[in-house]
Amino acid sequence: MSEIVFHAKVFSIHPTYDQQGTEYVCIELGFKPPKMPTMVPSDVPKEVSDIIQASKDMVKVMVPPQLRSQLINYAKRITIFLAPEEWTNLEKRYTVGDEYKVIIKSDGSLLMTEI
Repeated sequence: MSEIVFHAKVFSIHPTYDQQGTEYVCIELGFKPPKMPTMVPSDVPKEVSDIIQASKDMVKVMVPPQLRSQLINYAKRITIFLAPEEWTNLEKRYTVGDEYKVIIKSDGSLLMTEI
């Protein structure tokens, strides 16, 4: 079996707690899934293409531009839980937006390199 390689971006860092109430720092890495095609085939009836366009326009009106960028969904790839002491002991802490090349070797070891 060969190694698995993919790119991931830190999209969330937040506190979380386990069932016993122990606090952890949760670092979520993921990727933007590919967008669904927005082109409508030419053989679709005009009514259908009008409905699709109207729904797009409705979302633009209902969701303010400042919030639209926050609606970008990331598909989770890796979630890291660190104890607060571990988080403070990191030489370089993760920040939202950091991008990494992740390699999972055939022996199960994991290597993350910042891009």
